[in-house]
Amino acid sequence: MPASIGPATSRWKQDLKMSKVLVVDDNPSICTSLAAILDSVGHDIETALSGEAARSLLGNAHFDVVITDISMGGITGIELLDHVQRSNPDTCVLIMTGDPTIETATKALHGGAFDYLVKPIHPEVVRRAVTRAAGIKELKAQKRLLERDNLAYQNRLEQMVGERTAALRDSEARLAGIIGVAPVGIYVSHGGIIRDANPAFCTMLGYTKGELIDSDERLLYPSREHHERINGERDHAITREGVARLTVDMQSKDGEIRKIHMQVAPMTGHGEDAALTLVAQDVTDQLRLQAELDHGAAALRQAQKMDSIGRLAAGIAHEINTPSQFVLDNLHFMRDAFQDILRLLSADADLRAAAMTRGEPLAEAAAEIAATIDIGYLAEEVPKSLGQTMEGMERIAKIVLAMKEFSHPAESKSSADINHLIENSLTISRNEWKYVATATLTLDPGLPRVDCVSSEISQVLLNLIVNASHAIAEAIPRDAKELGTIDIMTSHADAWVEIRIGDSGCGVAPDIRERIFEPFFTTKAIGRGTGQGLAMAWSVIVDKHFGTIDLESQVGVGTVFIIRLPIDGQKSAS
Repeated sequence: MPASIGPATSRWKQDLKMSKVLVVDDNPSICTSLAAILDSVGHDIETALSGEAARSLLGNAHFDVVITDISMGGITGIELLDHVQRSNPDTCVLIMTGDPTIETATKALHGGAFDYLVKPIHPEVVRRAVTRAAGIKELKAQKRLLERDNLAYQNRLEQMVGERTAALRDSEARLAGIIGVAPVGIYVSHGGIIRDANPAFCTMLGYTKGELIDSDERLLYPSREHHERINGERDHAITREGVARLTVDMQSKDGEIRKIHMQVAPMTGHGEDAALTLVAQDVTDQLRLQAELDHGAAALRQAQKMDSIGRLAAGIAHEINTPSQFVLDNLHFMRDAFQDILRLLSADADLRAAAMTRGEPLAEAAAEIAATIDIGYLAEEVPKSLGQTMEGMERIAKIVLAMKEFSHPAESKSSADINHLIENSLTISRNEWKYVATATLTLDPGLPRVDCVSSEISQVLLNLIVNASHAIAEAIPRDAKELGTIDIMTSHADAWVEIRIGDSGCGVAPDIRERIFEPFFTTKAIGRGTGQGLAMAWSVIVDKHFGTIDLESQVGVGTVFIIRLPIDGQKSAS
């Protein structure tokens, strides 16, 4: 073994991953020399002086590299190479020879030797050869591990693919089953061609599946123009929102036009190449029923209005009769007074005529007539009579005008003065509340006009005022000397107008406050209420005018209904 290790050897120790090496040679000195060279760089070295000894060592231990002489008694280096290749193919074998020939070199390399070294061997050559061999051995081991891991991965992948494929088939089968029994129509379109359709869609339009598959989608629409327009709307919605929701006209096989609500979304691809899934629901009967319900609701509101008008008619007649009576009395008075004036004027005329021809007796008669008529009284009372007559006629005109405006069937929204609607509703309902309450108005003079259906808002106001009068009538005794109160206020803030209609009635019990807007719910006696007034109020204020209606109530104290209406008549974005 050399006495010292040079710089090159030191670098080998630093860079080399140490390996276990078997040196085989029947010359002990060569074994010792090679062992010293390799041990100096940190390899784990064992030696064998024969092929048999080497094979025994190889059976009991693992070696990364074997360096063997080619010519040995017994088992030769070539035979040992063959043994290593069969028993441990990852181990690299270096063949040494002191008598190199082409034949031995060929045998060694063909037999799988990593290198062919010629004696005497320079130490650096040995070290490099062992280093390369050890590296190759490590690569072989890694390759074998990678191949094993890759094979395991492939097996797992194949298993997963098999499981996923089976799951996908099951999923497709389940999906096909669900689509097949789905109550809504589903079909797939690609490039304007119907690619698939479920039974519900076929039944919806009266086609068989065979008649629809591979047919032009225009088959489903009444005209080419209609189809193109729907496609434009559909594509625009998909581009903007990813899904299109449309209600379209489709034509059944027998030519009937059906209203179909569709939701369309792309399955695969983009733009014109996208396959589309269309979920279709026939809403023809639903829309027809809704139209009938809307018509019925309008008829019900009109009937309620006529019912209110009918119940108020007697009171209105009474209200008109009172001013009419004193108008008539004043007219009688004016007629009689005018007859007296005519007598006076006639006598005066006769007096003047006679005085010109006969003297003074007729003048005395005219003076007597004038004294009986009392010209001073007439001069004072006739203007009062005329003033009362004008006041009565104005009251009549106001009542009649309010009634006319209330009963006018406005069908569309327009700008309306809410304060004026309140005054009108209070006027025509006066006979309902004047015997039980006094009404006070605190109306915002700067209240903006509201975009609404004025006749419907008037009906709501009338219902609430009448309800207030009924609540007060139930709360006060029949012989009570003090009347209740109905207070109506208006105000506005931001984009809203607020109406508050309060009464000093019996109040609403907490356990029924959540139900008072339900259709047909009423706390009134049988025959006095239908339970539709507040339900109609909710429908008009909330559903049609996008407002709110609420109440504050205390049993035994009274109730305040609070209505809020958007000034522009539009639904709030919030």
